[in-house]
Amino acid sequence: MAVDGRGERHKAAFADTMTREPQRSVGPDDAGADTAPALPPDAGAWSDTRPGAGVRRSLCVGVDDVGLHPGVNGAAVDLVLSGRVQALACCVAAPHWPEVVEHLQRLRGLAVDIGLQLDLTRCTLDAGVRRPLRRHLLSLGLPRLDLLRREIAAQFDAFEGALGQAPAFVAGFREVHQTPRVRELLLQELERRYPSGSRPWVRVAQRGGRGALPQGLRAWAAERSGAEALAQGLNRLGVARNRGLLGVYDFAGGTERYRELLG
Repeated sequence: MAVDGRGERHKAAFADTMTREPQRSVGPDDAGADTAPALPPDAGAWSDTRPGAGVRRSLCVGVDDVGLHPGVNGAAVDLVLSGRVQALACCVAAPHWPEVVEHLQRLRGLAVDIGLQLDLTRCTLDAGVRRPLRRHLLSLGLPRLDLLRREIAAQFDAFEGALGQAPAFVAGFREVHQTPRVRELLLQELERRYPSGSRPWVRVAQRGGRGALPQGLRAWAAERSGAEALAQGLNRLGVARNRGLLGVYDFAGGTERYRELLG
């Protein structure tokens, strides 16, 4: 059962993590060429091929929206401590971000990538740049480019200031980072902020080999928001990315449908 990230049970669990042997942080397939290299036949949606990785992972399971709600924070930490997830995507402008920061700091050394989930639609540091996703998709009625650029940089600053490190990866709330204007600003920020070879990997909502998006309106919308254009831009910069995304579906059908999806 997930509990609030400030609970006593988590304090004990974190104390235990400090005695464990450090484990490597996991990451995606490198994609430095114009076309990302093909995965081997036995690989799934995601593989770690970095030097020294030691173990190949074929799937990365992540938790989004860390910071939005105490229940999300508690569940995310529980899942990391139990070894069930390998990535956490954090919303630094979300209302419950400050209370989870200390817990995230204590997860260092575990096999988890802690990343930035850019949000320009729901929780922003500057309320004046907040717009519905449809406006980003259509590039209509958006804030000036300099204001969007400043907000994106500020969210990176907030993440680094809180955790003392760069994000291991970058994603987007409702995949807003793939939309036309935002993806170009994101690529510019990655190039400006981080030297080549040390840039965070970026999550792309795209079909890829066996890691194909499930069919359905949500999956179609996620991919059509600009996944291919973002992937091409990342390849030009030599920025790593995942090779496919699973788990894009709605919540209809209850427990039985969820079991089917897991199967």
